[in-house]
Amino acid sequence: MGSGGSKGSKASYNISVKTGDQKGAGEHVHVFIILHGKGIQTNEFRLDNFFKHDFERGKVDNFSVSEINMSDVHTVELRRDNCCFFSHWYLDWIEITNKKSNITYIFPAMQWIKAKCHYFIKHHTCLPQDDSFLETRKLELQTIKTEYQLEVKIPGLPAQVKNLPEDEKFSNHYKLKFALESILLKGESFKLLMTGGTEWENVDDIKTVYTKAFGVPQSSKYFNDDTHFGRQRLTGLNSLLIERCTAIPQNFGVTEDMIKPFLEGKTMSQAMDGKKLFIVDLAILEDCPTKRDDLVMTCPLALFYFNNSKRLMPIAIQLFQQKGPNNPVFDQSILNGAYHMRDDALLLYDAIKTYVEKYVMLYYSTESSLTADYELQSWGEELIKSRDDGGVGILSPVNIETILKTIPNRKILLTIMSITKVLSEKATESLGDFEKQFIVDPRAIEVVEEFRQTLRAVGTTIDLRNKKRDYPYDWLLPKSIPNSISI
Repeated sequence: MGSGGSKGSKASYNISVKTGDQKGAGEHVHVFIILHGKGIQTNEFRLDNFFKHDFERGKVDNFSVSEINMSDVHTVELRRDNCCFFSHWYLDWIEITNKKSNITYIFPAMQWIKAKCHYFIKHHTCLPQDDSFLETRKLELQTIKTEYQLEVKIPGLPAQVKNLPEDEKFSNHYKLKFALESILLKGESFKLLMTGGTEWENVDDIKTVYTKAFGVPQSSKYFNDDTHFGRQRLTGLNSLLIERCTAIPQNFGVTEDMIKPFLEGKTMSQAMDGKKLFIVDLAILEDCPTKRDDLVMTCPLALFYFNNSKRLMPIAIQLFQQKGPNNPVFDQSILNGAYHMRDDALLLYDAIKTYVEKYVMLYYSTESSLTADYELQSWGEELIKSRDDGGVGILSPVNIETILKTIPNRKILLTIMSITKVLSEKATESLGDFEKQFIVDPRAIEVVEEFRQTLRAVGTTIDLRNKKRDYPYDWLLPKSIPNSISI
């Protein structure tokens, strides 16, 4: 096939078109295209391979055009007809290569192409106010706003998308993987219920649910170990709750004499001034409902001391918020104070912060470029619009029986484990390795590549740290962090 332009040296191009793998993404459609260069454009021509069914779901189709009077391509104008009733087509991207210069231009689309609509897909990146096809862009934005209408589905929570568009839903590949994993875990749960019953016999009985299918949590080996308890304050899920203590809360029944043996000769005031005292306050759990009337949720306060051996010591723990004779303060043994989560997270924080700053400054180098971006300003207005308008305690000694009562029975726990395991699977590529390539600006690509190199260096540093750690901390290795969550 071929098509002429109006000026410029003649060139031949390979055109590759990737159809998405969404349900219904590939149908029998007729696709027409116009190539735009600097001050020049081709005539419209059809992308068609004779005797071949083009644009099938998940496939890449290749076409060739020759004798084009255009040395480079910066925009693709695209449309399709409605040759088949209820036909659909989801376009991932178009890639155009100049056969002579071997220069490739990538035009990311990532959208459903509707019949009888014109789409202008650019190779270069620009802000809305600098778009040469401004009216077309505004029409596309209006269509997107219609598809992404918001509503408050649960009172008191942020507004959500009323009806999720098809291209935002999980791919069939992911849903199949999700379904197979769910079936496997349900089968394993049924087997465990048949052999072990619903209720727990003792604490060790809980470990029987950690089969090969579910995996064995590392912490299950040390759950009753004081050292591990302390380490969890720094490397567990709630590692951000601990903070420096500058004053003992009035409702915390801690006295100077009580913690003096742990302060290495310092007074309480000296320990605070030396940034040695830390506190965890779980007041948020006060009056939290429980699954049974005979259970009470504790809402503890815990005081920690960071000693000269760089170990964190829990020196006072009070189970409930209000001090009194029925709410004693307990002391504990020395704990490991290595703050791996903080140390590794700071590396990632710096890497991500630098990446985001450089990327944003490529396009918003001045305040005027920010305020002139009407799409960004509109998004900001959506954020502040009201939701209505669619805008976005154990009083007795603890024993094993009490502990077992607080743990969901085998059936409930297995259900929770199944759901958690499936939803927490790493469903995307690792941080920085983006599944969909929306970035085509050479300057932005350079920033992304620099980010990836930094992440590799961060991974190397964490690996070296883990070799020296008594308990390796792998959770913040860049290769273990997904680009996004799946829930």
